[in-house]
Amino acid sequence: MGLVTLSTAGISAVLAAFGIFTFVFWIYTFRLNWAFWLVFLTLWLTFFLLAAGLTIAGGYMGIITAAFAWYTAFANVAQEVFNRPIPLLTTAPIKAKH
Repeated sequence: MGLVTLSTAGISAVLAAFGIFTFVFWIYTFRLNWAFWLVFLTLWLTFFLLAAGLTIAGGYMGIITAAFAWYTAFANVAQEVFNRPIPLLTTAPIKAKH
């Protein structure tokens, strides 16, 4: 409709901003579990690849991100329902000191 003009630089800036945002969340996941750590690692990499204009690599990384996210969602539900430890959800990348 012509109300908003999208430029390549503008889209790249938004993708980079989301990359920074998810990078910060990735740092927070170091104390959660490996599944969330992998999701946020691949997510911020996806955003930065897309922001850099590497759309093929960013697309493949996005597919990898989706696979990790699907596993994480399924594993979280399964762990709650069946009350059994699920791989990648029971240990954290960094042990928190109390």
